[in-house]
Amino acid sequence: PMFVQYEWASFLLLYIDMRTEWNRIHTIPCNDSVACADRSTCCKTLKGDWACCPLPEAVCCEDHLHCCPHGTVCNIKASTCDDSSGNAVTPMLGHVSVFPLPKVSNSRCDKSTTCPGKSTCCKTASGGWACCPLNLQLC
Repeated sequence: PMFVQYEWASFLLLYIDMRTEWNRIHTIPCNDSVACADRSTCCKTLKGDWACCPLPEAVCCEDHLHCCPHGTVCNIKASTCDDSSGNAVTPMLGHVSVFPLPKVSNSRCDKSTTCPGKSTCCKTASGGWACCPLNLQLC
């Protein structure tokens, strides 16, 4: 029973770590603290915050409330996304909410050098520092 609990806890921690890494890779960061889902676009809101357009490489409309597909133009008056000749292609889309990015602390190598996230500090042959992107704790 103790061994089974340990295995389950190890599996759970591995799963959480894998989900965090997958989310880090499959997100569109708007800044250091919020992101949008993969294949979406970060757009500024009226308040200056971030929102997500559920389209890749979208056009963020000047009203800060809507967006249009890549290659179209926002027609605010008609609430449409128009092609280059002015023909309406599709209605404008509304924004969806951003989600918070997990805070990742840096690894401290010495008083003045850090490595990002869970990467490992490794001494170089010249006596400086290099960062190994894997969390191996050995170089």
